[in-house]
Parts: sequence; C-alpha cells; structure tokens
Amino acid sequence: MAAGAARPFLIAALHRELDASLVAITPRPEGARQLHDQLAAWGASPLLFPEPDSLPYEGLASDPATVQQRLGALHRLASGGKALVVASSHAVARKTLDPQAFRAAVHIIRQGDRLDVEGTLARWVELGYEWAHMVELPGSFSRRGGIIDIFSPSGDLPARIELFGDEVASIRRFDPETQRSVGLVDSVTVVPAGEEPAVASLLDYLPPGSLLVLEQPAELEHELEEMDAEMVKVGSHHVQFIIIIGFYMKH
Repeated sequence: MAAGAARPFLIAALHRELDASLVAITPRPEGARQLHDQLAAWGASPLLFPEPDSLPYEGLASDPATVQQRLGALHRLASGGKALVVASSHAVARKTLDPQAFRAAVHIIRQGDRLDVEGTLARWVELGYEWAHMVELPGSFSRRGGIIDIFSPSGDLPARIELFGDEVASIRRFDPETQRSVGLVDSVTVVPAGEEPAVASLLDYLPPGSLLVLEQPAELEHELEEMDAEMVKVGSHHVQFIIIIGFYMKH
C-alpha cells in the first residue's frame, strides 16, 4: 500500500534507482505543482512541464517563463538524458513541436567556432526567437556589433557571445536583470523558442525504456473529457508503465 504522502518518495526513489527517464502525470495543474515541490523536497531534481496560460482558440501568447519550462523539459527528454518530469493532464493534452523537428533544430555554439552571424540570426528567427534591445526574457536575442546575446529556453540564464571577426572568442552567462556577467562557459545550447507547428505530445518525447506514472487514471480521463481534448494514448511499445490507482501502486 502506498499512501498519498508516500507517493513523492516512491517516485523519487524509482527515478534515482532506475536508469531511465520518468514522467509523472497528475489530473490537475495544482496537483502537478504540488508533486513537483514534494519531489524536490525528497532531493530529486524534477522539471515541471506546465500547461500553457491560454486555451488554443484564444490566440494569446503564453508567459515566457511557462514557455521556458515547457521547452526546457522537452529538451531534457529529447536529449536522451535521465529526466524527471511532472505534468498535469492539461499540459499533456496540449500539442507541441514534433520531436524530430525539435532535435534537428537544436544546435550548440562553442568557443572557437566560426559563426555565420547573419545566417545564425535568421535561423533563430525561424526557431521563434524575437529580437530585443536588451535580452531579459527567454526566447529573445540581440546584437550589438561583435556581441550577440541570446536567452535559450534550455538554460536558466542568457548567454553573451563575443566575436572576434567571425570567431567565437568567449561565451558568458549573464544576469538578465543587471546585465552583468556571472561567469564564462565553453558553449551554449540553442533550442527552439516556440512550439509551432504543434503536432505532437509530451509523450512522443519519451526515450526508450522511460517510465510513465499516472496518478488516478479515472480522474485523468475525466479532466481530459472536461477539456474536450484528445485522450492521452499510452500504447507505445517502448514505454514501461507504472499506474498509481487510489492508494496502491501496481507495476
């Protein structure tokens, strides 16, 4: 028997002991945030995959922090690392970028690289980045002569790329509020800054051997029906399933 209070401990222990990514899905957004905080309290390093701030038909842009969290979680899963992701049924029901397109778009800029500046900036625009006078939000970039700033959703801080001619002379992380450097890094990973075209699900990003934890499947189904959204399909052959029903865990 696994009482509700023990679920975060069990999930954290599973992720710690098994060499696999784990995605936990809760019926409602508040439950996902609570589980995320509980997992962190147990020493795990969970990523929250939040639901967008608006409904699809509203045509409103999501908060940059929400977009950053969603794309950051997708990047961890797409890179094949051992990720621990928490999402609600609301978040999973919303479509996102195709994983193959996501992986193809990811690129790394390293110190010492030769950079086609104009081509790189044009590519970033295609990936959903927006030009800004000052880079403060995820999904933005700027250029001032031989200095290029970019805030990729893959990181917690933006990066400042200093060029010498077309060569990357240095890369620094900086505080978006003060614009002051916080340290040198060897590279910056650039991932898409948007989720269009939205054709896939979070579940399409699960690496082979991943674990999927569903809390209260009946409630999950109910929530999806209430949203008039597509049901979560869990028939993929490369995903293992651990179903949490009521106070019991079954494998």
